Amino acid sequence: MISNVYDQQERYRHFLLNANLSPEKQYHDNGEHEALMKAVLSRNVELSCQLLKEHGERLYQILEKAPSLKALLN
Repeated sequence: MISNVYDQQERYRHFLLNANLSPEKQYHDNGEHEALMKAVLSRNVELSCQLLKEHGERLYQILEKAPSLKALLN
């Protein structure tokens, strides 16, 4: 199940990384991957899970703000 969720997130993440989008509409990591890596390497399970959940939810929040993916291009 996690693999399927990841695949779906990756599809939309690639769309948001599209160079045709204005900078404010593009997906930005904002240091989330590094923070998650550090939490995992420090074996902080609680923080790792929280950061991973927040990271995924941020993608959904971006998508929810647009009535359609096409609207992100305008």
